[in-house]
Amino acid sequence: MNKINTTQVLSVIRSQEFISRAEICRVLGLTAPTVNKILAQLAESGFVEYIGHGKSGGGRPPMLIKFNGKNNFVIGIDIGATTIRGVLSNLDAEFILEIQLSTKLKSGESGVMEQIFSLVDRLFARKNFNGAKILGIGIGVPGLIDHKKGIIDLSPDFGWKNMEFHRRLSERIKLPIVFDNSTRLMAVGEKKYGKGMELDDYIVVNVGYGIAAGIVANGKILGGARGHAGEFGHIVIDPHSDVLCDCGGKGHLEALSSGRRIADLGRLLLTNNVDKDLKKLSEDKASNVTAKMIADLARQGNPNAIRIFDSALHYLSIGIVNMINVFDPKKVLIGGGVALNGDIFFDNLNKLVSKNMMSAKKIQIEPVSFGENATLVGACALVLEGLLNFDISIPK
Repeated sequence: MNKINTTQVLSVIRSQEFISRAEICRVLGLTAPTVNKILAQLAESGFVEYIGHGKSGGGRPPMLIKFNGKNNFVIGIDIGATTIRGVLSNLDAEFILEIQLSTKLKSGESGVMEQIFSLVDRLFARKNFNGAKILGIGIGVPGLIDHKKGIIDLSPDFGWKNMEFHRRLSERIKLPIVFDNSTRLMAVGEKKYGKGMELDDYIVVNVGYGIAAGIVANGKILGGARGHAGEFGHIVIDPHSDVLCDCGGKGHLEALSSGRRIADLGRLLLTNNVDKDLKKLSEDKASNVTAKMIADLARQGNPNAIRIFDSALHYLSIGIVNMINVFDPKKVLIGGGVALNGDIFFDNLNKLVSKNMMSAKKIQIEPVSFGENATLVGACALVLEGLLNFDISIPK
């Protein structure tokens, strides 16, 4: 009961700029001695601070309390197929320091793990907090996660199967570690710090190298029976397609709409020598072609680039309409590298989704709150959630 009460008190304090003890008692229906005891524990742990007295309504002025996010720190890591990014952040999701590494995919599992350890060591070494602690590490990973076993069941991007991720990390890192699918973390970040704070039902779609979704229903992140919910990119969107997905299937949304597919179609243009603009922009090197390059050319009116980008958005819109019809979200938020292309992405996608929606449903497709930092913010939020629920112990 004490743990539940403490969690509720901490959540109420965090939801306000500042609050009095009397107001906490009123909101939660707890007695003054209970709240006083909990506040003393939270102040000792450094989660709350007293900021002075408020205005008196007659009698003693109330003591005001606020959540102490700025003087508590966490490490967030976003593991991607192209880059691994790490940040040192306070609990208000304000980044103090950021480090980015190019992912050494060809070095295999051990090589990537060494990069993660190096990143943590460098972030930890740069701290200067006057005695404040790093409370935990949150990590976003592309793939299917088994939380009970602490393993990555499958990550097609990295070629990992049944990878004992938590055990490998814990052998070298002596801090609380939490991790989840990268896209689900985007949804967690929205829930704790972004547009999801005011929503109980929303979907976050990550359109980058691959495609996935984080689904929030009735205020809870949907995990599924095995923790694999949200593999939006692997729905079959065109059963007649021969385009092969990284997972081995054909006609999957990810195979037809992802940044990888957009870039592949651009490389095909270059190989067939049919686009002078792309040839010049890429310096006639297929390895230089990116999805952003195709989007930039489409924005400039290049017909081949427009055709590629429109095809990707066509398939993506079908998938999103299906998700809306199944889950009935209040909003759909989209992040990932492809979504960073702004108006050419969102304006066209909204038109396609509206065209195919049931008339009773009017849902605007919007960018995520934190752009390219969405997974990193979610990784930090995952640690915060564990701390608020006291599932993560505060390091001594």
